[in-house]
Amino acid sequence: MIIATTRRLFQIQNRIRYFLSRPVSVNLRIQHVDQMRFPTVTVCNENRITYSAAAYHGERDPQQANKYM
Repeated sequence: MIIATTRRLFQIQNRIRYFLSRPVSVNLRIQHVDQMRFPTVTVCNENRITYSAAAYHGERDPQQANKYM
């Protein structure tokens, strides 16, 4: 048990020293292309109330419609 604990403490000390030495490994590849496809974009309306529900309650200003949520 003492040997296992000693070994574990050595490994922890070794990893801490390695971390503090701040090793860096960078792999970089740059490709230039003539045309790129634009990614698909989705716009979500996260309002919990619709304009029609606000209009039903007589509110035309969306800021005032919050009282119906």
